[in-house]
Amino acid sequence: MSFLRQLPVDVQLANTQVMEKINAIKPEDIICCEQAAILTQLSVEAFASCG
Repeated sequence: MSFLRQLPVDVQLANTQVMEKINAIKPEDIICCEQAAILTQLSVEAFASCG
């Protein structure tokens, strides 16, 4: 299991870091989490899409 934490707020920079990690470990599955400003804990991203 591998984690990528504390991504930058900059969308392009975060995207680059995520794609580098995905390409490096070639995971079978990916679980995305988010922490919105109004939340007190992480939640599973329910509506993620590619593109």
